[in-house]
Amino acid sequence: MKLVVTPKPEKDEGFISYLVRLTEANAYDTPSWILSLANIDHMELQWTFSFIFDSSKRLEKLAQLTDNALSNLSALSYLPPDSSQGDTNEHDYDFYGAFLNRSIIRPHWSKICPKCLSESGYCFRVWDCSLVTACPLHERLLLDNCPKCRRRIKCIRKSLSICPCGCDWREIDPQVLAADELAVSRRVYQLCGVLTKAPKEENENPLHSLGLRDFVAVLTFIAGTFRSIACATGRPAKSIRLSNKNLHELYGQAYSVF
Repeated sequence: MKLVVTPKPEKDEGFISYLVRLTEANAYDTPSWILSLANIDHMELQWTFSFIFDSSKRLEKLAQLTDNALSNLSALSYLPPDSSQGDTNEHDYDFYGAFLNRSIIRPHWSKICPKCLSESGYCFRVWDCSLVTACPLHERLLLDNCPKCRRRIKCIRKSLSICPCGCDWREIDPQVLAADELAVSRRVYQLCGVLTKAPKEENENPLHSLGLRDFVAVLTFIAGTFRSIACATGRPAKSIRLSNKNLHELYGQAYSVF
């Protein structure tokens, strides 16, 4: 069995973004239907999202259902390290080649750049990192609440771009951010290979000598001295309760220390 419409995932797309695109293309009311067909417990969408952080074998049925190579779907997920991958622990997962704590990777907390969504038609995987709070490409704060109804943008939805209230997020133009407000998100983009060029003054920051894992660890530690966002043990961090705007201000404050 295969879905009637099977768009292919983009290489820099988030897993939930692809799942919602499949839902929309096949006129389902919720992604839960697709997961059920793929023999994945749809309740994981409400709680753990563990199928995104587990062995790629769990995605075999979904690959058949969507007419994809298993590797295409595995590339969207966050796999645990194996024994050959050095100093990692059971709560670390592969994020663009760096092993980050599970609490830093948040596919369950949707954020969007309206301009990226309008141009590409999908949500970027790099937005799943809690330190990415802004879009350095368009110099805007990422939105996690609908500007019209003020409700949080749910990751589990029937349309990628349109809120249940009718607001088309692609038509929203958030306020432009100053260069220093983009520094943290821009650095994560660079370390993930999504963006290459950095302003000269940023290259002089000592944090820019660090790889992605250490950059995240240092900023999270410093931010945790201002507010409780310390990494949880294999669970979403306490920072999940903070809005994207709150996290943006907090990580910006931590970055300014350096």
